[in-house]
Amino acid sequence: MDQMQNIEGMPQSDKQNGPVVGIIVVIIVLAIGGYYLFAQLQAQKAERDAAEIQQLQGDVTSNSNDIVDIQADIQAQQNELDALDAQTDADLQQLNAQINTQ
Repeated sequence: MDQMQNIEGMPQSDKQNGPVVGIIVVIIVLAIGGYYLFAQLQAQKAERDAAEIQQLQGDVTSNSNDIVDIQADIQAQQNELDALDAQTDADLQQLNAQINTQ
């Protein structure tokens, strides 16, 4: 009987490879689906980040091209930087005081 199957061109080992091929196909489909899901999540994250950056920029600056508005934006940003600088200096002085007392 084994010789007949070989003569017909259907070796007996094909029956054993069927489940393995099926598992490989399922794994490939799952991998493609996982990649697609990952790409979609990355695209959504990029969109959220871009929207957040644009919102933050909109809070600080105006869209006007007038020199007066541009100068006002620069002054507002300078004031924020000065406040941040003062807070950083205060934090550093506090850390130095803590280090020196120990």
